[in-house]
Amino acid sequence: MSVPGAQVEIPAPAPVPASGPAPGLIAVAIAKGPPKVLTYKAKGDRPPVGSRVRIPLGGRWTIGFVVDHPQVLPPEVTTLRTASEALDEVIPLSAEMVALARRVADYYMVPWGQVLAAAVPPAAGGRAVAPRRVRVAELAVPPAVAVARAAELARAPRQAEVLTRLANEGELPAARLPAGALSRLATLGLVRLGTRDERRVPLSGATAEAVAEVTLTASQQAALDAISGSLGGFVPLLLHGVTGSGKTEVYFRAAARVMDAGGQVLVLTPEIALASRLAFLARARFGERVALLHSSLSTGERNDEWRRVADGSAGLVIGTRSAVFAPLPRPGLIVVDEEHDGAYKQEESPRYHARDVALMRGREQGVPVLLGSATPSMESFQAAQGGRYRYLTLPDRVRERTLPTVSVVDLREERPVLPRGSITMPLADALRNTLERGEQAMLLLNRRGYSPLILCPSCGHTWQCPHCRVAFTFHREARALHCHYCDTRQAAPSACGECGDRLLVPVGVGTEGLLEELAELFPEARIGRMDRDTTRTKDAHLKILSEMESGRVDVLVGTQMIAKGHDLPGVTLVGVVCADQGIHVPDFRAAEGVFALLAQVAGRAGRGEKPGRVVLQTYSPEHPAVQHAVMHDYVAFAADELALRGLTGFPPAGRVVRLLLRDRSEKRLDAACAKLVGWLNVRPAGGAQVLGPGPAPMAVLRDEFRAHLLVKGERVGPVRQTVRWLLDRLEEDSLCRNLRVDVDVDPQTLM
Repeated sequence: MSVPGAQVEIPAPAPVPASGPAPGLIAVAIAKGPPKVLTYKAKGDRPPVGSRVRIPLGGRWTIGFVVDHPQVLPPEVTTLRTASEALDEVIPLSAEMVALARRVADYYMVPWGQVLAAAVPPAAGGRAVAPRRVRVAELAVPPAVAVARAAELARAPRQAEVLTRLANEGELPAARLPAGALSRLATLGLVRLGTRDERRVPLSGATAEAVAEVTLTASQQAALDAISGSLGGFVPLLLHGVTGSGKTEVYFRAAARVMDAGGQVLVLTPEIALASRLAFLARARFGERVALLHSSLSTGERNDEWRRVADGSAGLVIGTRSAVFAPLPRPGLIVVDEEHDGAYKQEESPRYHARDVALMRGREQGVPVLLGSATPSMESFQAAQGGRYRYLTLPDRVRERTLPTVSVVDLREERPVLPRGSITMPLADALRNTLERGEQAMLLLNRRGYSPLILCPSCGHTWQCPHCRVAFTFHREARALHCHYCDTRQAAPSACGECGDRLLVPVGVGTEGLLEELAELFPEARIGRMDRDTTRTKDAHLKILSEMESGRVDVLVGTQMIAKGHDLPGVTLVGVVCADQGIHVPDFRAAEGVFALLAQVAGRAGRGEKPGRVVLQTYSPEHPAVQHAVMHDYVAFAADELALRGLTGFPPAGRVVRLLLRDRSEKRLDAACAKLVGWLNVRPAGGAQVLGPGPAPMAVLRDEFRAHLLVKGERVGPVRQTVRWLLDRLEEDSLCRNLRVDVDVDPQTLM
């Protein structure tokens, strides 16, 4: 069995051989196999610590990271395998980043090599992507000579044009000049051809006007002064500002101060759409000093941006989760925007939380870490209230604008306007009034596709994913059934496979279906959509938001990606089609997530000169998350939620580690769970509580049966000791050796 939680252990040392290639300790970047650091000889020159190498392992070559060149070797080493030369053509990971990866691996109980692999940009064929080389032309003679010769080339106008352009513009890409003319001029010795590296630029087609200087509010200035006073050492700060209070302006002002002093700033956002938009705005202010890092960039773009960060030419680095490992040589400030967002937690190994890794990095490198949110996580808010974080507040919107009014529509009493629709009369009236005034609206429905399932009304048959045993989502535009968990797709049926009925009924509505409903209700409205299906292409997020900003879209329909961070002054109405999604799931963070989503999306309304309004449709108007969101009262919600967590012992009142057990055989999984129950009955007392094992909420996923258990306690030590005790039992038992075990420290979801 492979247990990702095994610790890195370097056995007692032995002397290094007096001759031969220098050995290196290498952390292996694989999810399965030996968890320990391995020992290899270097081939050729000794690769520096932090570099990638290819090593033989189990009959194949894999990627490893050099983490040490010891003076002594582990005693059991008699022969050393030979590693290849270093693969990287860029600066390897610094010693500080190697050490940070070790700490992250220890905390999240995963192999060191996995974290190191997550900390570098993607490689092509195991090698770092080389810079793009382009052919260029430049003058081989002084500009005055070139201009004079151009005047003599009346019968060769293209050659004359090339000489004139090079004299006026300097070096130019050869592809932009006539090939024949270039060749002839090179033969004559007037032009010199060569190559140079060309940077691949994300958002190269995007432009933004320079942002006018604004006067900070008293609260913004106080926050900026506090951040500035923290520069030069590790200080965790929580900037709690209501939506529209100007947190981004504070980030940019603080970043300017750090960069002016020669430092670098890292700004994390939870989603690509936010990172792209923030980088777009930052470039209007800081120009080429801004770098962008996220997974939707091409491999070449990510590697080129990585180089700019590593060589220090990028002063402001904006990125999503993995950018927390960006190789800043002069870090001065780390900002985590929307710090509450669950997207910062990676849901596959290594299961790190970027916010918490940012705090680890800030502590190790002596850099302040600024967490910003309108709806802080319970952990961060409690830390601020307890004095462990410095608490900064922006209680009001900028320019004396007010928060939107919120009205609740009880779906138990109001019915949709259209059959099988989702928009009630109060929301329809609000939309109609908004459109008549020439204003814009946003509608949140956190569900993709046309409908969440298709039903045969004759026999009740529904279509399920054969790999996950959940209903297929119907995508009408693609005429396909799609599983959003494993990405399985198949053609939409034309008739029921059980009874042959051809009248199949879509049940429920997704963003695609909502778009159709709006088109029927408001045929003159220009409607856009923003979800994962419409933002697959490069820079699609920016294009959709640009259409909203320019007024070419009247109503924007979207999933949770429209809820956070976007500043669209023309939006005066926000509608939440169904506020109940996620509110009753078996997860201790459910209420926190729903409140944050409602509060964040409500904050998109009324950010311009005109006041905003929110219409919230729900079957649970009495739920505390809904009630507090209506009143924009985060503090009251947090007080209630923290009191409940205190009673149940869930974070931040206690610590939790989740073990997810997976096997393709349900019988084997059941037997393993029975073994766990037996072991737990004789477990030594240790101060940690174990809940489970039992079926996971998603009991089958990607052809695997799933069970889970929770280990929780007031202190982290007993919790981790119990987890290791359980992992040891599973490792030793022959029945459980093929069982897959995922260790999730500080889980963000129990689903």
